[in-house]
Amino acid sequence: MKAEGLVKLEHILDAAIKRFSHFGINKTTLTEIAEDLGISKPSLFYYFHDKNSLIAAVAGKIINECLESFEAALQSAQSIEEGLLCYVEVKRDFFKKYFLLAIQGDTIDINKVSPAITDIYIAARKKTEALISTHLNKGIEAKELKAVDTEKTSHLLLDTLSAFEFCIKGRKAIPEMKEIDDMFDKQKDVLEMCLNGLKK
Repeated sequence: MKAEGLVKLEHILDAAIKRFSHFGINKTTLTEIAEDLGISKPSLFYYFHDKNSLIAAVAGKIINECLESFEAALQSAQSIEEGLLCYVEVKRDFFKKYFLLAIQGDTIDINKVSPAITDIYIAARKKTEALISTHLNKGIEAKELKAVDTEKTSHLLLDTLSAFEFCIKGRKAIPEMKEIDDMFDKQKDVLEMCLNGLKK
């Protein structure tokens, strides 16, 4: 694909994110996105044959950006603790940035909209576990942490943090930003508690 095609693809994804956020995923049509971009519907079909494939691409873009930010934060972290806490802060930033999309994701059946999104989430979860596991291994090698099964530990850490998110998602009302901040603050508290148990 030519460089100009790549730029156009980014423009399409950005336009889709904007319209999905403001008008809702279910109510948005490919025709409206094409009109926003000033292109024909067939031109949009060159990249996405239907709305579901576009939704999957949007989800992939956001998740990949989040993973890249987390990986960069880990590489620049000055300590094991700082690196792990960055995971929560990166998620907080992305949740706030894409808040209107995130709350829609909790009210629609993702598998019916686009089964490919499930695969994207699973791949992202595995990548996150691998990043945390590698980071924990660095702490063990530096003799900052006890010797543990880092793969199992990273899996348990993510499961524990996810529990807070399920509590928020289980509420009927749309959460306020303060509730979101409180949730991420609790995740940081739990991470610090777990780290204290792992430290030598």
